[in-house]
Amino acid sequence: MTPIPPRLGRILTLLLEENAPVTVDRLAKELGVGRRTIFRELENADFVLEGVDLLLNTLPGRGMTLVGGDAAKAELKSTLDSAAVVRPKNQSDRRAFLTLLLLDAGEMQKLYYFARALDVSEATVSGDLDKLESFFSSQNLRLARRQSQGIEVTGREADIRRAMADVIGGMPNLLSFSKNFGCPSAHVLRAIDGTLEGEWFSKLDWMTGESLEMLKIRLVVMVERVLKHRMLDDENETITGLPGQLAGQLCDALESLFSVRLPERERASVGTFIRASRAKQLSPLNVNDAAAYGRVQNLACRMIDAFDPRLSHSLKLNEDLVRGLSLHLWSAIVRLKRGIQLNAAMREQLARDFPEVYAKSAHAAQVLEREYGVPVPESEVAFIASHFGAALMHYGERRSRRVVLKAGIVCVAGVGVSYMMASQVRGKFRGQLEVTVSDWNNPEEWANFDLLISSIPLEHEGCPVVVVNAILEPADYEAIRRTVENHNVTAEEEMPRLSGALPQRLEKAAARFSEMGAMLRNFGSQNIHSQTIHADCTFDELAKTAGYLFGRRPESGGQIYRDLKEREAISTQVVAQLGIVLLHARTEGVRQPVIGLISPEGSRFTDPYFQNAKGCVVMLVPAQSDKDLLEVFGCISGALVEDEVLLAAVQTGDQPVACTRVEAAMLQYLKDYWNEKLDV
Repeated sequence: MTPIPPRLGRILTLLLEENAPVTVDRLAKELGVGRRTIFRELENADFVLEGVDLLLNTLPGRGMTLVGGDAAKAELKSTLDSAAVVRPKNQSDRRAFLTLLLLDAGEMQKLYYFARALDVSEATVSGDLDKLESFFSSQNLRLARRQSQGIEVTGREADIRRAMADVIGGMPNLLSFSKNFGCPSAHVLRAIDGTLEGEWFSKLDWMTGESLEMLKIRLVVMVERVLKHRMLDDENETITGLPGQLAGQLCDALESLFSVRLPERERASVGTFIRASRAKQLSPLNVNDAAAYGRVQNLACRMIDAFDPRLSHSLKLNEDLVRGLSLHLWSAIVRLKRGIQLNAAMREQLARDFPEVYAKSAHAAQVLEREYGVPVPESEVAFIASHFGAALMHYGERRSRRVVLKAGIVCVAGVGVSYMMASQVRGKFRGQLEVTVSDWNNPEEWANFDLLISSIPLEHEGCPVVVVNAILEPADYEAIRRTVENHNVTAEEEMPRLSGALPQRLEKAAARFSEMGAMLRNFGSQNIHSQTIHADCTFDELAKTAGYLFGRRPESGGQIYRDLKEREAISTQVVAQLGIVLLHARTEGVRQPVIGLISPEGSRFTDPYFQNAKGCVVMLVPAQSDKDLLEVFGCISGALVEDEVLLAAVQTGDQPVACTRVEAAMLQYLKDYWNEKLDV
């Protein structure tokens, strides 16, 4: 059975206790809410009663009743009786939950309603409301408290949604809250999660993990509000290009999934977020461009000087800080020029718990303001503060060679916050934990850890998972300490395993470098790997041409052709959004990884099947290739989305430029591979 929100559970309990129909007015009086709230709760009744042989029957003028057998009613009563109230584990969680309940209410509610929902006293709720007024004010919202009438949040719908997304994005136990309070609906949450992880995953795989998670949250909020008939009340610009196309297709899918209509304003809001996420990927900093990197690095160093002149020399020796801040500033400059704001769910908590770091970061941000003549919003300041906070914690640490447990840090709030979490844990458990930041959507990597410390619930059976706040509180440290004590692994037991692995890791690295070197050498050969084909060719002819070009023997070419056709039968390799064809497959037809270009004679392929694609990239790997080699092609696929120069070179068949840009992407991959995969 679908989890039952407490308020709906109380409605169903009242209906079970009565043999006669119960009116909406009586239900509203019993629960201390308005009629609209009762009707809104009953909209979810069908989802709750799914799988139970009961029907909610409405009798005009008399009320409503549950119709069904005694056994079904007994089963529902047992479920309602056994439903446990999950209390927020700390003050921070309670205030987050209260904030979301206020934003979702949509009407005046009595103080005792929130006290009962959170299982605390009215005095506690009143004290929390005092602390929350500054948050609502920062979101352009008003917390109205009227004596004897109740409490409500008022403001523009767009601001309410933005605030809800901020709160949900910072919740470490969102699913528990959803199950127990029904906001957001667990049904909506799971359905959208499944959609983004299903057919839409490949369409949005260019997004960062942080952006994809925030897109999910924004879609959940949008669907929740639309289902409750709370539409956007402001005009949105028409979003064109790839962001507009993706937003339209995604909203079409959501309309079908939830049987709702998403008007143009809602679609434009989705397109705006996708465009902002794509802008975050644009103009990536090329650390091999000495002039460009020098300019942004100089800006980062001047900001470090402004942050703390006394510590600036030591902080500038921290390569992680200088490089991480430089990369952030590069994309921040793009956003500032385009008027795009990031969503920083941790801003309030950073400013409250680390006021000195936040204030110094705001001062450092003035260097950026003076450089470009535009104000730096607080959301950017928050991310800058996360970089400085992590560096300060690292500065105060003394490194320990003792290794006890390998801990992975998983956080969706951004790279800076992830490293800040890692520094907090490392500083508190030095000599006990070896701490590494891990990607939240890469569960395969989690097998390398003895425990995971995460800001979100994770489904992982390989090791313990400790769910904490992104900015750790005493209760979080205690939970980690208990987990460490329960896994008494000695340093002597760990070190031989690490030492013995080093030769194999180096051999693996040498093999990877050799494979990539051969691939680049082949790609640089104009005669072999950059060919043209007649513009009106079919897909079948294109696949045969690829087999002919890259197969060393006739039988190899035939195998490549069959594997490409099999891959096309699974999912089309025509990437209409990018205007290219991306032929890729594991195949016995090659012994080394291969990458190449095939261009139509003219400006584009004319067969309608290709949807006006302008060029073709071919990427082939040996059938027995391991995961790391597939990641190489994954980085090149990502570069096609992020690097407009590379995409244009593929579309025009400019092989020398394409080779240069692919080489840059692979060089960055090799650096990351060495730092992350081979770290001992």
